[in-house]
Amino acid sequence: MTPRPAQVARFCAIGLVSFAVSTLVLATLCEVFHVYYLTAFIATFLISNLTGYLLNGRYTFAGHERFNSRTLSCYLVINAILLGINSVLLRTLVESLGVWYIAATVILAAVNVPITFAAHRLVTYRDARSDQAQGASGA
Repeated sequence: MTPRPAQVARFCAIGLVSFAVSTLVLATLCEVFHVYYLTAFIATFLISNLTGYLLNGRYTFAGHERFNSRTLSCYLVINAILLGINSVLLRTLVESLGVWYIAATVILAAVNVPITFAAHRLVTYRDARSDQAQGASGA
Protein backbone atom coordinates (compact mmCIF):
# COMPACT_ATOMS: atom_id res chain seq x y z
CA MET A 1 0.00 0.00 0.00
CA THR A 2 1.50 3.33 -1.05
CA PRO A 3 1.29 6.30 1.32
CA ARG A 4 -1.19 9.05 0.52
CA PRO A 5 0.31 12.49 -0.19
CA ALA A 6 -1.66 13.99 2.72
CA GLN A 7 -0.16 11.43 5.09
CA VAL A 8 3.37 12.22 3.92
CA ALA A 9 2.64 15.96 4.22
CA ARG A 10 1.36 15.55 7.80
CA PHE A 11 4.42 13.47 8.72
CA CYS A 12 6.73 16.12 7.28
CA ALA A 13 4.86 18.97 8.98
CA ILE A 14 5.02 17.23 12.36
CA GLY A 15 8.66 16.43 11.76
CA LEU A 16 9.38 20.05 10.90
CA VAL A 17 7.70 21.30 14.08
CA SER A 18 9.48 18.67 16.19
CA PHE A 19 12.78 19.50 14.50
CA ALA A 20 12.34 23.25 15.08
CA VAL A 21 11.59 22.70 18.77
CA SER A 22 14.45 20.24 19.22
CA THR A 23 16.90 22.55 17.40
CA LEU A 24 15.89 25.41 19.66
CA VAL A 25 16.37 23.21 22.73
CA LEU A 26 19.69 21.91 21.36
CA ALA A 27 21.01 25.42 20.71
CA THR A 28 19.80 26.64 24.11
CA LEU A 29 21.41 23.74 25.96
CA CYS A 30 24.69 24.18 24.08
CA GLU A 31 24.96 27.96 23.81
CA VAL A 32 23.30 29.12 27.01
CA PHE A 33 23.95 26.24 29.41
CA HIS A 34 27.19 25.00 27.79
CA VAL A 35 26.04 21.37 27.63
CA TYR A 36 28.21 19.16 25.42
CA TYR A 37 26.51 18.96 22.00
CA LEU A 38 26.17 15.16 21.96
CA THR A 39 24.60 15.15 25.43
CA ALA A 40 22.22 17.92 24.34
CA PHE A 41 21.46 15.99 21.14
CA ILE A 42 20.37 12.96 23.18
CA ALA A 43 18.20 15.13 25.47
CA THR A 44 16.48 16.70 22.48
CA PHE A 45 15.92 13.23 21.05
CA LEU A 46 13.77 12.33 24.03
CA ILE A 47 11.71 15.52 23.81
CA SER A 48 11.17 15.42 20.06
CA ASN A 49 10.38 11.71 19.98
CA LEU A 50 7.68 11.86 22.61
CA THR A 51 6.13 14.81 20.79
CA GLY A 52 6.49 13.08 17.42
CA TYR A 53 4.98 9.86 18.71
CA LEU A 54 1.90 11.59 20.08
CA LEU A 55 1.36 13.86 17.07
CA ASN A 56 2.04 11.23 14.41
CA GLY A 57 -0.19 8.71 16.16
CA ARG A 58 -3.04 11.18 16.19
CA TYR A 59 -2.66 13.05 12.90
CA THR A 60 -0.46 11.07 10.51
CA PHE A 61 -1.24 7.43 11.20
CA ALA A 62 -4.89 7.62 12.26
CA GLY A 63 -6.08 5.07 14.76
CA HIS A 64 -3.32 5.45 17.34
CA GLU A 65 -4.46 8.62 19.05
CA ARG A 66 -4.41 6.87 22.44
CA PHE A 67 -1.26 5.87 24.27
CA ASN A 68 -0.32 2.35 23.20
CA SER A 69 2.67 0.60 24.76
CA ARG A 70 3.35 -1.52 21.65
CA THR A 71 3.47 1.42 19.27
CA LEU A 72 5.44 3.54 21.74
CA SER A 73 7.97 0.73 22.13
CA CYS A 74 8.32 0.32 18.37
CA TYR A 75 8.58 4.08 17.88
CA LEU A 76 11.30 4.43 20.51
CA VAL A 77 13.28 1.37 19.37
CA ILE A 78 13.35 2.56 15.77
CA ASN A 79 14.33 6.05 16.80
CA ALA A 80 16.89 4.81 19.35
CA ILE A 81 18.61 2.86 16.56
CA LEU A 82 18.56 6.00 14.44
CA LEU A 83 19.84 8.01 17.43
CA GLY A 84 22.85 5.71 17.72
CA ILE A 85 23.62 5.94 14.02
CA ASN A 86 23.01 9.68 13.91
CA SER A 87 25.14 10.33 16.99
CA VAL A 88 28.10 8.69 15.26
CA LEU A 89 27.37 10.60 12.06
CA LEU A 90 26.94 13.87 13.97
CA ARG A 91 30.25 13.42 15.73
CA THR A 92 31.92 12.61 12.40
CA LEU A 93 30.43 15.64 10.68
CA VAL A 94 31.34 17.98 13.53
CA GLU A 95 34.69 16.69 14.73
CA SER A 96 36.18 15.18 11.58
CA LEU A 97 34.68 17.35 8.86
CA GLY A 98 34.32 20.61 10.81
CA VAL A 99 30.59 21.07 10.12
CA TRP A 100 28.78 23.36 12.61
CA TYR A 101 26.68 21.15 14.92
CA ILE A 102 23.39 22.86 13.99
CA ALA A 103 24.09 22.47 10.25
CA ALA A 104 25.02 18.84 10.84
CA THR A 105 21.70 18.18 12.59
CA VAL A 106 19.84 19.78 9.67
CA ILE A 107 21.66 17.50 7.22
CA LEU A 108 20.90 14.42 9.30
CA ALA A 109 17.25 15.40 9.75
CA ALA A 110 16.79 15.74 5.99
CA VAL A 111 18.32 12.32 5.38
CA ASN A 112 16.17 10.74 8.10
CA VAL A 113 12.74 11.89 6.89
CA PRO A 114 12.12 9.13 4.32
CA ILE A 115 13.76 6.50 6.53
CA THR A 116 11.69 7.28 9.61
CA PHE A 117 8.47 7.66 7.62
CA ALA A 118 8.89 4.23 6.03
CA ALA A 119 9.93 2.57 9.29
CA HIS A 120 7.04 3.97 11.30
CA ARG A 121 4.49 3.35 8.57
CA LEU A 122 5.60 -0.25 8.10
CA VAL A 123 6.36 -1.17 11.72
CA THR A 124 5.12 1.21 14.38
CA TYR A 125 1.70 2.12 13.01
CA ARG A 126 0.96 -0.94 10.87
CA ASP A 127 -2.08 -1.94 12.97
CA ALA A 128 -3.87 1.32 12.14
CA ARG A 129 -3.76 0.48 8.43
CA SER A 130 -5.08 -3.05 8.95
CA ASP A 131 -7.83 -1.76 11.30
CA GLN A 132 -8.87 0.82 8.68
CA ALA A 133 -8.90 -1.79 5.92
CA GLN A 134 -11.07 -4.12 8.00
CA GLY A 135 -13.48 -1.28 8.81
CA ALA A 136 -13.75 -0.31 5.14
CA SER A 137 -14.50 -3.90 4.07
CA GLY A 138 -17.20 -4.29 6.71
CA ALA A 139 -15.33 -7.01 8.61
